[in-house]
Amino acid sequence: MARARGIVIAHLALRNVLRNWRHSLATVVAIVAGFVAVAMFDGYLQDLRGQTSESAIHRGMLGHVIIEKQGARAHHFEEPWDYSLTVPEQRFVERFLLPWKSDGRERAALRVLLMSGLISNGRSSALFLGIGYDVQEGLAIRGENWAWDAIDGKPLHLATGPAMMIGKGLAGRFEARLPGELFQLSVTTEKAQVNAVNLAAAGAVDLMTREVNDTYVALPLQAAQDLLDTQQISRICVLLADPAAAPRFIREFTAAAAGEGLLLTATPWLDHPAAATAKGGLEILGVFRNLFLLVVVVVAGMSVANTAMKSVNERVREIGTLRSYGFRARDIQLLFSLEGLLLGLLACGVGIAIAAGAGALISSLGITYEAGVLSTPIPLRIAMAPGTWAASAAGMSLITFAAAWVVSGKRSRLVIAESLRYVA
Repeated sequence: MARARGIVIAHLALRNVLRNWRHSLATVVAIVAGFVAVAMFDGYLQDLRGQTSESAIHRGMLGHVIIEKQGARAHHFEEPWDYSLTVPEQRFVERFLLPWKSDGRERAALRVLLMSGLISNGRSSALFLGIGYDVQEGLAIRGENWAWDAIDGKPLHLATGPAMMIGKGLAGRFEARLPGELFQLSVTTEKAQVNAVNLAAAGAVDLMTREVNDTYVALPLQAAQDLLDTQQISRICVLLADPAAAPRFIREFTAAAAGEGLLLTATPWLDHPAAATAKGGLEILGVFRNLFLLVVVVVAGMSVANTAMKSVNERVREIGTLRSYGFRARDIQLLFSLEGLLLGLLACGVGIAIAAGAGALISSLGITYEAGVLSTPIPLRIAMAPGTWAASAAGMSLITFAAAWVVSGKRSRLVIAESLRYVA
């Protein structure tokens, strides 16, 4: 009996949606507009997150997890040698990584030595902040997409003889002729002595951020250690085969380091200060997204409620007739709510088609835009996000169902005789 009643109510709801298409159209348009706006913005954010992750993990060679001495993030530049990894600590990390590497869970482990000093080409000089790193491991982390990281000259792994890379801002400042221009790097060593070395610049790189490009220098790790007269390193960046394994890696590493009495930490790349700019930008966009979503939900809810209220007021006699046939008040509420649900599903289906088409069109146009401190224009693309579409469709449909349920509550409980006498 209950099933038959439900089938009748669902049939009536579908008929009423088609019969009252003018009222339905206004609601559908409002929901479609809101759905497309949310889907497009979420698609943009999803693509931007992907670009940010790709840029930091591979192009910037941060990997998925960064291993450092405890306190290094806060104090490394004040007391670099007190917060660097010693040779025994490096050997411990190598032993820990061995099973991860042997079974393919680790793809690369990049040793990095942070450094700073003075760079000169004989005509002018400037301060630099740079790194020494394992060139082949760096190539493995960058992968095929960023194997060629030089925007002028050639990558470090293709250089013949001792060489280095410089940021494109630094190259522009020196008007460097690449590859091959000779520079002198001067630094203060671990033993507080001044040391210098002459190296040719193989090429220039773009690290996306203007401030970084204006000071960046990169050279092979052994050359950096010789220059600084040290065997220590600043950090180890680990690229995992499965990014989702990072929490497990961190838990196991933390436990192993504590068991050896070593003050070492493993940090997800996004929580590291090296990714602070990217993380801050994404957090701000997330706030805007949530505010935007709230506005869309309120507008869609009000539109559905307004349409449902108008429909209910115009159909009070129909409600009285249905009640006289034995329909209960909650059946009437369910009827109007199902109408709202059907409108929501229809609108979301249209919205998905529009969002997919518009997203594909925008992504194909090659539009770029400047973004604050970034040195390179960002391509405007809209990612296809089926998960977001499904969640948005479910949310919008529930809103329409709930709004119609609330609005129809009062009229569905009128006395039958009063409903049949009602004049709109």
